Amino acid sequence: MKAGSDAAQGAQNLASGAASPTGPGILSVQPSLGTSDFDPGTHPTATFSRPMNPDTLTELTFTIAERDTGTPVPEVNVTYEPLIRVVTLSPSNNLAPDTAYRVTITTGARDQAGNALAEAYTWDFITAP
Repeated sequence: MKAGSDAAQGAQNLASGAASPTGPGILSVQPSLGTSDFDPGTHPTATFSRPMNPDTLTELTFTIAERDTGTPVPEVNVTYEPLIRVVTLSPSNNLAPDTAYRVTITTGARDQAGNALAEAYTWDFITAP
């Protein structure tokens, strides 16, 4: 289970992910902030508040790494579903079991009008054993 301070930080991140008057925000993420039993074979997703420019949603702007070491998960495909505004990280292999991960969406992610996220967005989760 995540520590209370991690959960509080996650809630703050989600609140700060709200759209600014000129840019997109993050409406929701999967796994949820603070999840401690995420299926290692399932892919993390984020839902944006506005239609995004798919050319800006890449392995450089949407990343996943082991939280404690910072080691990036290799061979991750990033896809975007414009009708539902969801971006998905799909590693070529399952995530490691019982491991803490951090997902980051950088300010390089932009909406269709060219507006960037106001700040980088991160969230942590732990995979099931």
